[in-house]
Amino acid sequence: EVYELRQQLGDITKSEVASANKALGKTGSYHFRKARGEPAKVLAYRKNILWVALLSAGGVAYTMIYHRKGRLWWIAPFAPLILYAVYNRVRQPIESTANVYRFILAKRIATAQMAGQEKEMINMIKAYPKLSNLRGYLIGEKTTLYELQQNMINSIINDKF
Repeated sequence: EVYELRQQLGDITKSEVASANKALGKTGSYHFRKARGEPAKVLAYRKNILWVALLSAGGVAYTMIYHRKGRLWWIAPFAPLILYAVYNRVRQPIESTANVYRFILAKRIATAQMAGQEKEMINMIKAYPKLSNLRGYLIGEKTTLYELQQNMINSIINDKF
C-alpha cells in the first residue's frame, strides 16, 4: 500500500512534509523528513529515541572534552547517533508513513479542488457584482467563507449580531 501511495504522489516537496509534520507530528511520536535519495520517500524518526541519542552523544562529548581523551575517542559521541540512524532506517513505521502519504495526497486533491472552485467563484462574481464586496472582505481579512459563517453564527448565539 505504501508503494502505491508513493507512485500516486510522485515527487514530494519539503514544504509538503513540513505541513504533514504540523498536522500529524504535533501529538504523534514521530518526526517526518523527506528522504535524500528518493523523490517520493518520507522517513519517520521517533522523537523520544532521537532525544535520547542526542543527549547521550552530548554527554559522551562532554566527558571527552572534560577528561581530555585521545583523538581516537572523538568518534565516540557519534556512536549513539550512528546506531540510531541505522536502527531507524531498518525499522520504519509503515502505518505512520502511509498516513503522511495519505495526508499529502489529500492536501493535493483539496488544493486542486480549491483552484477549480476559485474559477467558478470568479465567474459567479462576474455574474453578480454584489459578491465582489464579499470577496474583497474575505481577502482583506484573510479569512474563508466558512470562518465568516462560523463568526456570524457565534455572534447570533451570543446576541452580538
